[in-house]
Amino acid sequence: MTDETSIPAAPSATGDEPTVATDAPRTERLAAEAPISAWFLGPKSEHSAAWRELLEHVLQDYLHWRRNYFPMDPLIVGHSLRREQAHWLDGLNEELDKLVSKLKAGVPFFHPRYLAHMTSEATLPSVVGYFAAMLYNANNVTDEAGPATVDLEGEVGEMLATMVGFNPTRSWSHVTSGGTVANVEALWVARQAQFVTLGLRDLCREKRWELSIDDAPGGPAELSKLGDVAALQMRPAVALQLPARLARKLRTTSVLPAPPRSGLRQTRTAMLRRRSPSSGSSRRRRRRRRRVRCARHRCLVPPRRQSSASGHEKQLAPAHDVFTGCDAEASSPAGTRGRA
Repeated sequence: MTDETSIPAAPSATGDEPTVATDAPRTERLAAEAPISAWFLGPKSEHSAAWRELLEHVLQDYLHWRRNYFPMDPLIVGHSLRREQAHWLDGLNEELDKLVSKLKAGVPFFHPRYLAHMTSEATLPSVVGYFAAMLYNANNVTDEAGPATVDLEGEVGEMLATMVGFNPTRSWSHVTSGGTVANVEALWVARQAQFVTLGLRDLCREKRWELSIDDAPGGPAELSKLGDVAALQMRPAVALQLPARLARKLRTTSVLPAPPRSGLRQTRTAMLRRRSPSSGSSRRRRRRRRRVRCARHRCLVPPRRQSSASGHEKQLAPAHDVFTGCDAEASSPAGTRGRA
């Protein structure tokens, strides 16, 4: 297959030469403009100059970034220390020569004479991108560790979702360490999505709960009355929504309690509570707010958390030790409430 037939291009208005549509995304336009041979180094390293130029550009840009990061800081590895490290660098160079000599005995995936495996050589964009990311040592485990690569990971997921025909706004993905981990994780997710309907169906049968599914295989049906085949044939998008739908229905029927508010939200709400001033002397009253002693621990409650004894013990007890600094075990027994 030649380069011209590998990448389809849109015909031009005049019909002379195929051109690329101007409204296409940049990535698609770059892929269509370049023949497939430009993506690789070439069997005889025909694109060695372009590869050397791009890799050198990445390296020089990275070195420039390191030199200009707090440029007034003193040098840690000085000239004398670098001279002492010359012997170690010579040994590293020798070991590197041994490594590249051994690697030459590998499989020549790049050559057209070798067609024994489904793998091929790496493309130029992948090598340059991997080299750049390796230098910056980005870890996209969290936004704090890799703010740049986390965004790039999302873009890669959207590109793959579009390529396979999924909706990129509703799909999710993440980069793994390799194809094996990706396949194992995909099988695990598929199994979880496939059998979640069976688990919820057995639970509904045991608890005698009912949940109507309008888009079940074969038409609307009750979850507890689904057969094994129908439950396994449930579409993943429907099956993954069943736990939330069942929980909402049980809450509306008072079978399950409403989800509790987090302790952090309770704490913030209590701290932001203020008494609205009713007169011009409110400033003096704010200065002379009473401090109420906790009836249980005999400790002072901060002015912003004033309430009755029952309210203090009932609503603010989870954050009691944090805000009052009292130790429940070392405090005296419950006593009468008083004022400080």
